[in-house]
Amino acid sequence: MRLRIGEVVFRKTKPCTRCVFTTVEPQSGRRREDGEPLRTLRALRRSAEGLLFGIDLVAENRGTLAVGDPVEVLAAEDRGEASCARSGAPGLEAATIGPR
Repeated sequence: MRLRIGEVVFRKTKPCTRCVFTTVEPQSGRRREDGEPLRTLRALRRSAEGLLFGIDLVAENRGTLAVGDPVEVLAAEDRGEASCARSGAPGLEAATIGPR
């Protein structure tokens, strides 16, 4: 999969799994007793790799990202991937991204 967000083109490297730290409340530092969000993810996103939450992406070029930038799927591996691309991470106003 390849996609463009704002000025930056990304390629998918692998599925992204979630660890137990997602169940910790940031304000208190304590683990949630209800086990969320992993409890819900177990029912919806379990795979051989673990609990899938998203995908890891690598930038192919330098550029600037901003909240509200359009997301364009350039090449999808299957039909389902094109429908799951989103933009606008909360708390992020703008970022400059480039390849490693």
